[in-house]
Amino acid sequence: ELLDRRIRDDEATEAIAGAPVLGHIPHDSAARKWPLVVIDDSDSPEAEGYRKLRTNLRVATVDRNRRSLLVTSAVSGEGKSLITANLGFAFAQAGHRVVLVDADMRRPRLADLVGLPPSPGLSELLSGDVTDEPLHQEHRLPLEVLTSGSPPQNPSELLESDAFPALLERLTGRAELVIIDCPALLPVSDAAVIATLAAEVLLVARASSTRAEQLDIAAEEAFARFNVPVTHLT
Repeated sequence: ELLDRRIRDDEATEAIAGAPVLGHIPHDSAARKWPLVVIDDSDSPEAEGYRKLRTNLRVATVDRNRRSLLVTSAVSGEGKSLITANLGFAFAQAGHRVVLVDADMRRPRLADLVGLPPSPGLSELLSGDVTDEPLHQEHRLPLEVLTSGSPPQNPSELLESDAFPALLERLTGRAELVIIDCPALLPVSDAAVIATLAAEVLLVARASSTRAEQLDIAAEEAFARFNVPVTHLT
């Protein structure tokens, strides 16, 4: 217990994060081949995990008119992009109008996960290279996707510009829920910039991988700097 500081159970996780655990997504060895399990393997335990998370998020925010959700993690490699994509499709399957935004312009994954070209996207929109939102409409569901665009040299500066809050306001005006995938909290400042504008934060951790001190620092930063409710998922 002294040497192995990886999180392993809900009780310890909630104590460290200071927020309830709202869901568990089982490990899926086939995720690399079929990442959108809510579509491609809807009867799987993984797909049911996303549907339960969707339900728990709705219950947790039932008294609040929250229309934007930031998905992040303490460090990279914890599955936040996979969760963003599947959660967005799960909400759309329930009839909600959803916009998925890939704001991780450093290591974008959303376009690849949903089978779309990465650009033009968010970086071109924020830099003024395009004027209309290059949204991709999912033909099967009420879901649109804004990819990351071409990797810029200054992602934090683009996110800190006046263009991003204006964009978020437009997107929340056209959808019931905007779900934003962004870089992990600890390595870079991008998540801190976005979360000052988001209504809710979903903090992702990987069981038996994320270290307690990493989760502790990430949750502390979320509460102290973001000043928004923090929801936690393992």
